[in-house]
Amino acid sequence: MPHPHLPSGPELAEYITRTLGVWLPLSFQNYVRDAGHVRTMIDRLMHFSAPAYALIHPEAYREFQRLSHLCVRIPYATDVEGVDHHPSQVIDMFLPPTTTTPRGLIFFVVRI
Repeated sequence: MPHPHLPSGPELAEYITRTLGVWLPLSFQNYVRDAGHVRTMIDRLMHFSAPAYALIHPEAYREFQRLSHLCVRIPYATDVEGVDHHPSQVIDMFLPPTTTTPRGLIFFVVRI
């Protein structure tokens, strides 16, 4: 019996990813990932798609723009036991404005 909330087969995004994986050499895929090009592309797509989201939820768009300017990028894994820091190894920290009372910290480490 199929699951009522899961698709019965691969979706379009999976077909595209698999097709690109077959067409593009693995060395090129690794270079694009390691050089940070994938992250840059995703960041840019997020900023370009934000106006469409703003039409639906204008208050969320204003909050997104405000938080984008509060981001502090912190490198990590710098020179630990002779291992150099890679430019893609960063923590994006979104700090609250100084006018609010500190309530704790939540952060996500994403490997891209």
